[in-house]
Amino acid sequence: MIFREASKISNNVLNSLYMVMNEGVCFHEIIYDKKGYPVDYLIIDCNPAYESTIGLKKDEVLGKKASEVYGTDEPPHLSTYAKVAETGEQTYFETYFPPFDKYFKISAISPEKGKFVTIFNDITEYKKLKDDLQQTITEFNYLFDSMEDALFVGDLEGNILDVNETAVKRLGYSKKEILSMHVKDIDGLYNENGVKTKLMNLPENGKQRFESVHVTNNGNKIPVEINSNLISYRGKTAVLSVVRNITDRKNAENQIQRKVEEQKALLSSTPAYVYLKDSKLNYLTANDAFCKGVGLPVENIKGKNDFDLFSGNDAEKFRSDDASVMNSGKPIYNFEETYTTSKCEKRWALTSKVPYFDVEGNVIGIVGSSLDITERKRMHERLEKSEYEKRVILDSTSEIVVYHDLEGRILWCNKAATKFTGLNGSDLIGQYCYKLLYNKSEICDNCLINEILKTGKHQEETVTFTDRILNIKKDPVRDTSGDIIGIISVGNDITDKVKTEEKIQRYAEELEKMNRELEHRVRKQTEEIINAERTRELELHHRIKNNLQVISSLLSLQSENFTDGKVKDAFIDTQNRVISMSLVHNKLYQTNGLENVNSKDYIEDLVDHLVGLYGGSNITIKIDVQDIYFGIDTIIPLGMIITELLSNSLKYAFFDDEQGEVYVGLYQNDEEYYKLIVADNGKGFSEEIDIEEPNTLGLQLVNSLVDQINGDLEVETINGTKFVIKFTC
Repeated sequence: MIFREASKISNNVLNSLYMVMNEGVCFHEIIYDKKGYPVDYLIIDCNPAYESTIGLKKDEVLGKKASEVYGTDEPPHLSTYAKVAETGEQTYFETYFPPFDKYFKISAISPEKGKFVTIFNDITEYKKLKDDLQQTITEFNYLFDSMEDALFVGDLEGNILDVNETAVKRLGYSKKEILSMHVKDIDGLYNENGVKTKLMNLPENGKQRFESVHVTNNGNKIPVEINSNLISYRGKTAVLSVVRNITDRKNAENQIQRKVEEQKALLSSTPAYVYLKDSKLNYLTANDAFCKGVGLPVENIKGKNDFDLFSGNDAEKFRSDDASVMNSGKPIYNFEETYTTSKCEKRWALTSKVPYFDVEGNVIGIVGSSLDITERKRMHERLEKSEYEKRVILDSTSEIVVYHDLEGRILWCNKAATKFTGLNGSDLIGQYCYKLLYNKSEICDNCLINEILKTGKHQEETVTFTDRILNIKKDPVRDTSGDIIGIISVGNDITDKVKTEEKIQRYAEELEKMNRELEHRVRKQTEEIINAERTRELELHHRIKNNLQVISSLLSLQSENFTDGKVKDAFIDTQNRVISMSLVHNKLYQTNGLENVNSKDYIEDLVDHLVGLYGGSNITIKIDVQDIYFGIDTIIPLGMIITELLSNSLKYAFFDDEQGEVYVGLYQNDEEYYKLIVADNGKGFSEEIDIEEPNTLGLQLVNSLVDQINGDLEVETINGTKFVIKFTC
């Protein structure tokens, strides 16, 4: 009697918990066709949370097929549920349910073969708010098989000597395989539960009765009750064990405990606060989430009331709600309430409270469930604030901002858009842009929305209306998966800007015209000044050249008055120096150059003059000079150096009628310096002459001129004479 009363109270508590759960719970029975295939399933019971979550009343669904209730051709997840109902294996999954446009997290278990229970949460909001709730439900796998008693005969060492057919079928081995085994090969608790000791004590006690577990060939474990007695078998003392499958009995014994554990696991897996109060509204028990929330273990919660755990204002409010449920005997579901934690933090909860009754139907307490929705509320508040701020910001801008769907339909716009179109926002919502702006019946051929859908990239265009010009930029709006879900369009009225740019362009063209005219005048006047200056400089070079030629002629006439050869040579050398300078001014005059002289042309003319004066048919002249331009301050000393060195080679390097070669080269070395080379393959330079301090006028003049052009002089006397001058101007 006491057990039945306790069982009724336990069932009442479970039923109350079933009624107060935030999760929807629905019991089903599989419908099979004549061939035994599942074709549908009946809804046989559901809790209030099912009604509030699905949106269907209990009396609308009980006894009806799932395909009828949900309006689908095939019952949702039939194969999955049929497998659960057939095997007893629990499963859980998340799914999208089109009939209600919702996402659910579903756990399916089987209380008995052919039936199944779904426990589900509506996770649609969590999907949208990216705050998925994870729910872990421990899997229980039970395997029960009903078998007859098995008989085992074994020796005192535990070797199996004989078995009956039931043992063969139960264990899944052949009889021959079993007879080759030891008891420990099939007894899963042989070493762990004292089975070995019990069998060893048989000779003293005569009999043993105990429970153990047998392991089949495929690894299944079967709880068994073993009655062992000593017998004489084939003339020897042996052990006869009658092994009974006690699966059903174990199942019956553990059923209540299992249900309690299942409910406890279920409650432990939910993040909601679940609690039980007695008639005085003192706590009897609570789940892990509640204990964690109040910071106390479950054993310290029993006997406490709300005033012990919460602030006075919160406790008073909770007490009032509890009293209302107790007095009316009616539940209250899914109402939002606030409470303050021990850390003075305000939190939000979605709460349901239902009464639970004794066996006579009297209210003896309440079961409550409170799901913390603080983050959801805060996210909603942030979203609302963000929406408001977005609206204020977008309405305050002068840019036209419009949000379209993928077909060009306007879903949202700011005040600038209403001002531009002259329509109210409500009149614009739902309008197609091609009809509103261009009075067309279908989307434009060159519509930027189509281009965005093809490329996924930013697009931009300038559109001219009757009296306004808009620069329109369009960009894709993507969801968290990266898929395009809309188009944002931002338009800038650039009418004034375009007009200003056109005006600036006209001013620029006029200014450009004026600048060109002014530039023409300035260039003309500048050219006149430059030409006049050039004419004066050319005239100056011409006069200098003429004067130098007069000096050269005077030197030539004067030399005829002397018969001494050395004196005549001195006059000729001086005359050549004058001619080298005269050639420079002549080149400047001939080329109209006011600053630079081409070294190649100049040196070739200078060499021709000297060869004509000193050379003979026995001497070959080789000239290798780059096109380098030098100023007058460089070319004159350079020409005088060449005159001195080349004259010396032509006069003294070779014996009479001796064949020889004279080389004159000038080039630039990687823009670092210039190199002048005057060389011959004649009889060589006299070792008595000191190059650095020579006693001849010619070499003294060369050293002086080399310093003048910032150069260095080197002399090589192998196979002739080679003068190398490096200079930088």
